[in-house]
Amino acid sequence: MSRVLVLLTVVACMAMAVAAEGQRWTVVDGEVVFKGSDLPHCNIDPQQVTVGGLSAGAFQAVQMAVAHSGLFAGLGVVAGGPFYCAQNQLDLALTSCTKTPALISDTVLLGEMTYMETTLQIDPLKNIEETNVYLYSGTLDTVVHQGVMSKLEEQLSKWVDASAMTVKLDIPSVHSIVTDYTGHACDHFESPYIVNCGYDLAGEMLTSLYGPLNNRSAPTAPPASSILDNVYQFSQAAFIPGVYTPGELSLDTTAYAYVPPACIASDDDAMNATFCKLLVLFHGCEQSLKEISTQFVLNTGVLQWAETNNIAVLFPQATSNALNPKSCFDWWGYTGVEYPTKLGPQIATVYSMMQHMAKL
Repeated sequence: MSRVLVLLTVVACMAMAVAAEGQRWTVVDGEVVFKGSDLPHCNIDPQQVTVGGLSAGAFQAVQMAVAHSGLFAGLGVVAGGPFYCAQNQLDLALTSCTKTPALISDTVLLGEMTYMETTLQIDPLKNIEETNVYLYSGTLDTVVHQGVMSKLEEQLSKWVDASAMTVKLDIPSVHSIVTDYTGHACDHFESPYIVNCGYDLAGEMLTSLYGPLNNRSAPTAPPASSILDNVYQFSQAAFIPGVYTPGELSLDTTAYAYVPPACIASDDDAMNATFCKLLVLFHGCEQSLKEISTQFVLNTGVLQWAETNNIAVLFPQATSNALNPKSCFDWWGYTGVEYPTKLGPQIATVYSMMQHMAKL
């Protein structure tokens, strides 16, 4: 073997070793596993921050969007319900807020929201007028009935014009995240609660919240390596208010983010920085890392749109505890009476992560 060929071989091997060392993910027994890393600082356009979620995560998204209405430009809700629907009562969460929406009092909820606004627990409600909204509920959803979503539509319509609200209620899907490329059959209700209905919910939601977007990259499960290379597993525990432990708040010690390379902040060329969008996306009950690993992070269809449109995505992570055995985000008060407000410890944790990423 010539010296030149030997040298080229050594250089190639060194390059492969460096790439492998820098790679934050690997495949173990057919599953993508991520290494821990730091949550990046990003260049985020403060006018392009949105929030969404499924089920309990959808209720949490509504709470975030109302509590910090001055921050969020868009809200995507999949099988959720009105702000403060459960009113700090588990029995309401299990009845009127899921099965019997006729019992939901719009007047009572508006009164509670007005009180929270007056006492500065939430941002001014008038801010909601500037929010783009996407609402989705499947016709086969028996967990959160469609009437509950209609109550949310009615609540938001006090501030949001019909032209800024997209409502999708005609697809025969069960209580799950909907895609057009991966998951169970559309009528099959089973973990990981991702179903293939031939409908690109992620794309429709993001387009409703942000306006026209570039075409997504090819949807695959798991996503292409070009996407996996930009997923960050980081310490969520580092952002939890100091008086709490993760277990007390039913929050995992770990969370995830997807950050396109162009979005990472750099002092080297700040004048020419790309300012990106930010989406906060909450999983539903029984979709925690312990229950379905990273399937909610990787297989909702969001990342393929994020890759081609410079959208950073934050994936907060709940876990189970004695008061919350199904790993739901808190929308009925298990973390305390301030749960739906800026003072709520889960909301404060997510806000802290957002501030680290974007300095909003």
